[in-house]
Amino acid sequence: MGARRWLRAWLWLVVVGFALPAHAIDAKKAALNFAKAAAAAFEGGEMAKAARLYLEAYRTDAAESTYLYGAARAEQAAGQTEHAEEHYRQFIATPGVDKERVARAKGYLDELAGLRSDEKAEAAERFARRGEWPLAVAAFVEAARLRPDRVVLLYRAAVAAREASGHVPPSC
Repeated sequence: MGARRWLRAWLWLVVVGFALPAHAIDAKKAALNFAKAAAAAFEGGEMAKAARLYLEAYRTDAAESTYLYGAARAEQAAGQTEHAEEHYRQFIATPGVDKERVARAKGYLDELAGLRSDEKAEAAERFARRGEWPLAVAAFVEAARLRPDRVVLLYRAAVAAREASGHVPPSC
């Protein structure tokens, strides 16, 4: 009776042992097919579709972080900046990824932060023109947070804060 149990357990392990690699190979093939379709969509200018396909490839084979990088590139090109930032950060945090690609991803993150900062600064200017000073202050501060090298944004936030307080500078 005990020998029969051992035989069953051994056969089960053999079957599962052969099935797992086959499943893993199938997953890698499926991910590669998604990635090929994503590359074709990217080349064809269908960035949103390319991003979806790269993400599907990554979900199918998460060990291949280049799919995540491809998704972020496609999202950035499609104007999906928040998703692109999220996926660039996730890619950068992945252990063992290519250092050159990490450096490029960091550069793209800086580029996206600059774009978002410009958008916030434009919104702040619109708020200021309408006299919505508290909203202008908040938007200028957010723009400055995204681009700390643009000190002028902090100056504009201070001017807007002064206007919001109703303070009138003394005459000269």
